[in-house]
Amino acid sequence: MSRRTRISVAAAAVAATLAAGSPAGAQTDEPAPDEWAYGEWGPEEKWYYEEPDPRWEFALGVGYARVEFEGEAPLVDDRDTLHIEPVLSVAPLDQLRQLRLGAGLGWSMALDDTKGAFISHDGELVAVASADTTFMLFEPDLRLSWRQPLDRDGNSFIEAGGAAGAAIGWLDVGDEDDEVTDPDEVTFSETDTSFQWRVFLRAGLRVSNGFAGIEASYMRAGDLTFADDVSGEADEFYIGIFGAIQF
Repeated sequence: MSRRTRISVAAAAVAATLAAGSPAGAQTDEPAPDEWAYGEWGPEEKWYYEEPDPRWEFALGVGYARVEFEGEAPLVDDRDTLHIEPVLSVAPLDQLRQLRLGAGLGWSMALDDTKGAFISHDGELVAVASADTTFMLFEPDLRLSWRQPLDRDGNSFIEAGGAAGAAIGWLDVGDEDDEVTDPDEVTFSETDTSFQWRVFLRAGLRVSNGFAGIEASYMRAGDLTFADDVSGEADEFYIGIFGAIQF
């Protein structure tokens, strides 16, 4: 066998060995090359497979809110309230998952009693007892926010945003079903609506298939009028915790 023939046989044996180790059409657990993507941390990091994240999220927050009124509003000013806030949001753009759109419905209910006050109702000066007053504030709004991940896997984030919508106040004085025996006693239930805007900040950590964390917001509403001298522009500061599920 000539030298050239021996080299050809050796080359053929090497080629057969390589083909046996990686047969054509062999199955592999790795995604196809076009399914790989660089992470946001840059090409210097290792390749990884980018699975789609859930777009939708439902969150429920609960905490403390302080409601204050600018103006003459003795029955609704400086109220400590329980605030509950469900929010439905979505990431509408695949290429920009940090951007989120949402809708919320805040509800604040006064927990403390007023000290009682003299107010003008229907042009008459009347006395209102502390135990006779119920105050609630409803805040439906639309939201726009930016959620920034704090780690590569998206297990923590900080989110800042703004919202705009309506502020619906409800003030109930006395019980209109009770018989009024005192001519100076007043019973009425009034509702008023105004425009409101809000800024908020949230921070969360991944828990199971969702998130849990803390949130805070500041809301400013226009003038709300419930009686002749119970009106003013409302401010609300809220701080609480939230839980969210993604789907």
